[in-house]
Amino acid sequence: MMNRFVHGGLFVLWLLLSGCVGDDGPRTYPVRGTVTMDGKPVAGATVSFIPEEGGASAVGVTDESGKYELTTRRKGDGAVVGRYKVTVAKYEAQYESSAGSSETHADYDISDEYPDGYDEYAETQKAEKAKAENALPEKYASPRNTPFTAEVKEGENVFDFALEK
Repeated sequence: MMNRFVHGGLFVLWLLLSGCVGDDGPRTYPVRGTVTMDGKPVAGATVSFIPEEGGASAVGVTDESGKYELTTRRKGDGAVVGRYKVTVAKYEAQYESSAGSSETHADYDISDEYPDGYDEYAETQKAEKAKAENALPEKYASPRNTPFTAEVKEGENVFDFALEK
């Protein structure tokens, strides 16, 4: 009886140490760094590590000082060991009316269009649509064109990316 208990305990310990129990994929390692544009930190940029050999991508967003930390499965867990193409993009919404012209609320006088009074349905039909545009050079947003690569290794990984206009 005791022998079965010891063997069972050793088997469970082996499973835990080998990573077979509760494992949701290959082990990840911390990855962090800084993104700058012409020497200045870039806030709000999305940094994506796209594996060259397939597998899970890792993503992070830069803070006000341009620093990012990658996430694969859980916040801040890093990336799996391997080689990656690295993309950096910062999409900002540009608003344009359904008629296709860009306008701001300050430039728009509803009385010009509705001299007999405001029509809520007509205004709803003119609802603004957001069109996202990358505020950074496009070459950094494409896995095919990005000049950035990284190789994640076991342990701490730091990759800084200096963008140029």
